[in-house]
Amino acid sequence: MHPFIQTIHKNFSHQNHTIYVNGISNTPEYTSDVTRPFRSVSHHLEHLVNPTEGTKKDLCRIASMKRGMRTKSADLLAKRLSVLAGTQNQILLVGHSEGGLIIEKALDILPPQDLQKLAKRITVHTLGSSSFYTNRFGLHKITHHVSLFDTLCFIQSPKMIFYSFIGFFNVLAQKLLYKKDSAKMSYLATKFYWPNSFDIMSEHTIREGRYNKILKKKIEKQSTQEEVKSNPFA
Repeated sequence: MHPFIQTIHKNFSHQNHTIYVNGISNTPEYTSDVTRPFRSVSHHLEHLVNPTEGTKKDLCRIASMKRGMRTKSADLLAKRLSVLAGTQNQILLVGHSEGGLIIEKALDILPPQDLQKLAKRITVHTLGSSSFYTNRFGLHKITHHVSLFDTLCFIQSPKMIFYSFIGFFNVLAQKLLYKKDSAKMSYLATKFYWPNSFDIMSEHTIREGRYNKILKKKIEKQSTQEEVKSNPFA
């Protein structure tokens, strides 16, 4: 099955454009359920459907992408961004799990002239991403949101293990001293979260739980930016 762009809410006149990219083992039906609550959102919202080939093949695809392999999903996202380079839209990219890696690869293969036009208009939020990357693209903003149980996504090198421990102790300190359940490390562009549950799979899912709430918050914020700009006293 080939990946495709699915329009969730069509509003080309809105200055904001959001693309959500799903992770592994997510069927189009599953991701349709995830994005259904956002169909009333006013701005242009799309879902780049990254089809599953089964958990084992999906994990092998991720490993291959980390070694530089291009995928149809990344190519399709890059082409979509190239089209948006000719607009003045503010762009929000949200990637869950493998979706975070797909966004990275799409930005990697984006023609330099298009990236130059887009960089300051792109905001990226990843949720339990399969890849850790700094803002080497010069984007407006990039933030990785990671549950403590998802720090395995970051254990890709001794440095990442070290960073994961820092994240754990930062969140623990926030939890004990300030009763906050998250801690952001700006130099890592990463926000670590105390787990909502002790079920690792539940912590990683996008259908419900912490990542779903983050997704909802970012999309709602993006959809209201134009209204706030046009009526700052609203």
